[in-house]
Amino acid sequence: FLWTLRNIGDSHAAMSAGSSESTKDKILQSNVSKYFSDPQCYFQVNGQYVRNKLKVILFPFLHRGHWTRITEPIGGRLSYKPPAFDINALDLYIPLMSFGIYVVLAGFTLGLIGKFSLEALSLQFTKGLFGWFLQVLLLKVSLYSLGSGEAPLLNIVAYAGYAFTGMCVAVKGRNM
Repeated sequence: FLWTLRNIGDSHAAMSAGSSESTKDKILQSNVSKYFSDPQCYFQVNGQYVRNKLKVILFPFLHRGHWTRITEPIGGRLSYKPPAFDINALDLYIPLMSFGIYVVLAGFTLGLIGKFSLEALSLQFTKGLFGWFLQVLLLKVSLYSLGSGEAPLLNIVAYAGYAFTGMCVAVKGRNM
């Protein structure tokens, strides 16, 4: 009889531990998704999206569409469409590629003036990352001071990273 009570108690404890684990997972997932959204969706791009998004970034006054994101119902709630299907969606592909191209162009510029070295290139890389971090920090503080600080961090990183696209054009223009 005691063995049965003990098994019932153990199974009840296991069930409650399992439910608390799933509750913990749900709480963790909701808190993580508040600050970090799914990073995979930031890289769902295609060639047409990249061309059109670069036009919007570099020449925003030529954009003839709406500026709001397109939503679609998924599982009973509204979700944003991925970047491949929405020109206004945020992506991390363009900021990361722009940052890489910026570092390469900075190295090319250093080579043109005869000051290229790995140390100088790593300094440009570090300065670029530090500038990106400062932009993210400034945007986060600005949003927080305006009372809207709950934007996902990857969205802010994407917005700040779009600046490297214009910087690439400026560095390329300077080299000509």
